[in-house]
Amino acid sequence: MIRLVLFLFYILLASGPKAQPTLPAPPSAISDSLISLTKLFKKKSGAPGVIVRIYNPDKWEWNFSNGLSDITNQAPAKPDMIFRTASVSKLFCATAILKLASEGTLKLNDPINKWLDKHFVDGLSNGNRITIQDLLRHTSGLPEPQLENSLQDDILSNPMKNYGDTILTIIGKLSGQSLGYGFYFYSNANFNLLAEIIKNATGSTYRTYLNKNIIQPLNLKNTYQDSLPFDNSFKGYIPCSRLPNCNLLKDTLIEYSYANVSWGTGCADISSTTQDLIKFYYSLQNGQIIPKNMVDSMSTNSSLYGLGTMMFRRNGICYAIGHMGTGQCYSNILCKLIPSNIYISFSFNRFMVGIDNVNDYLYGLNTIVKGVNK
Repeated sequence: MIRLVLFLFYILLASGPKAQPTLPAPPSAISDSLISLTKLFKKKSGAPGVIVRIYNPDKWEWNFSNGLSDITNQAPAKPDMIFRTASVSKLFCATAILKLASEGTLKLNDPINKWLDKHFVDGLSNGNRITIQDLLRHTSGLPEPQLENSLQDDILSNPMKNYGDTILTIIGKLSGQSLGYGFYFYSNANFNLLAEIIKNATGSTYRTYLNKNIIQPLNLKNTYQDSLPFDNSFKGYIPCSRLPNCNLLKDTLIEYSYANVSWGTGCADISSTTQDLIKFYYSLQNGQIIPKNMVDSMSTNSSLYGLGTMMFRRNGICYAIGHMGTGQCYSNILCKLIPSNIYISFSFNRFMVGIDNVNDYLYGLNTIVKGVNK
């Protein structure tokens, strides 16, 4: 009996996610260039601090932080700190949907009225045409909730307000402008609905499903939903000029990382570390969560967005796949460089560092590590 238990134990170990080995630092010429570039873009960003991790499988790993995590206490940023991932969360939601599709629980071409309340769907523009795949690709024609009903001002004015019971109601009343059904228009509403579909398809909450099927199996010990732990947090900031009724100097940074993100279920609800994020994305890309053909389908699109995945391009060439997350006091990236198969995760702890700056920094990192195989 003891032998049988031990045998089953070792089988479970063998079938679990592959652990990332401890790797050496990159050659000094590479790390020196990475440090110089990171400090330059941190200064350009206006963010108090930056955390970055680059993982070159089986070769080297680079972890670096610069600046401050807490400007009040002058606490330094550290590589292992936890931060709000903002829209990087969409990679988790998309993976969960594709996992359910791979298991036959749902189909990507299912109309959303198969999984959502009919009364709610009937109130949506093109509600009878929208499919799960449309939501993943942002081609549903749904506008952005935070541009409607003064939701963004409300979120910023009432940071602790809970939207858990009202976000679907808000989406159901959207009347703003988008490019229309079938055209790409980035909207958090798509992933709010995907999270609701996961709940209805599994009979459990989105949070429970994600925790049971992705976070726990991958042993993501520093990944959280809806909350940012007080200890070891990389605090995030918003300039006074972006806050309603702020009477301080416009460039004064106000901490908002503690704000309630109940509005962000499925689209902006994850807090994590660069290490956990890369572990998740590496496992995903190597077929350890969903079949490899489904992983590949996430980025098979000639546009800038696939199935819950951004394609980062420069001069018409895609050099990275993953997701950006700007909001909730942070500007983040989680991606895999292609074709070099190197993984990058970073976070600046300031809201709206600027998409161009974030893209330029990512491309700069790519230029340094491109083709490095030593």
